[in-house]
Amino acid sequence: MGRSGGFNLKFRCTPTKHSSGRGFGQNLTLWSSWIIDGRHTNVFYSGDSGYSPHFKEIGEKYGPFI
Repeated sequence: MGRSGGFNLKFRCTPTKHSSGRGFGQNLTLWSSWIIDGRHTNVFYSGDSGYSPHFKEIGEKYGPFI
């Protein structure tokens, strides 16, 4: 978890499900989703992700989100 300077935001790196690459270079890169915790609201950014049960788990642990 990291903090931004002066804005009182927290950034959390969370799991995501994604495939990467083509041909022989499959899944050689890493991926993640992010939670931005603000003073009054939280935002969840999943990026280019496939749906799986991890969304529910993240929501139960860190939600609610806008």
